[in-house]
Amino acid sequence: MFPSTFRDGEWYIAAVCPNCRKLVPIFRDLTEGTSKFCTSYQITCPECKQRGVFESERYRHSSAELKEVLLPLN
Repeated sequence: MFPSTFRDGEWYIAAVCPNCRKLVPIFRDLTEGTSKFCTSYQITCPECKQRGVFESERYRHSSAELKEVLLPLN
């Protein structure tokens, strides 16, 4: 289940929808961005309803900076 809201400073495993380019949160990253965990998820984008296999990335939310920080999972 997708997190319903982002919290400042929290890390998430997320994916970018290849159709609408929106960030899709998948779940909280309890390793705080340090894990080497890398996988793909078959999900449906909640924004545009595109269904497919999405590559996951680590994401740290920051509303103060008003930008998204995505880190590759490699």
